[in-house]
Amino acid sequence: MVIVFHLVKQSAKPLGFLPSLPSGLQGQVWGEVVRSSEHLDSEIFPHVAALAERAWHKASWEDIDDADDRKAERARDWAQFTQILCNKYLHILADLEIRWQIRPPGAR
Repeated sequence: MVIVFHLVKQSAKPLGFLPSLPSGLQGQVWGEVVRSSEHLDSEIFPHVAALAERAWHKASWEDIDDADDRKAERARDWAQFTQILCNKYLHILADLEIRWQIRPPGAR
C-alpha cells in the first residue's frame, strides 16, 4: 500500500476502479496495545505488503488442481515475494522513514 500511495502521490492520478480485483481487504491491528504512531508503523509494516499482494495479485498457483504442483508453485511464488519484500519494499519503507518490524516466529 505504501508503494501504491507513493506512486500515486508522484503521478497525482487516481488508480480508478478495477472490476477484476476484490472491492476490499481488511487487516486487523489491536489498537489497545499501540501507544504511538511509530509503534503503529511497526505493527502494520511490512505486513500490509502481504495483504496488498493477496488482494491485487492473482497467483499462478491458484488455478492448479494438482496439490503437489500447486504447493511447489506456491513455494516459488512465496520465494519471489520475499525477495521483492527484502530487496525493494523494505528499502522504500526506510526511505520514507517508516519504522518496520518483522518478528521472529514463535511466541513466549
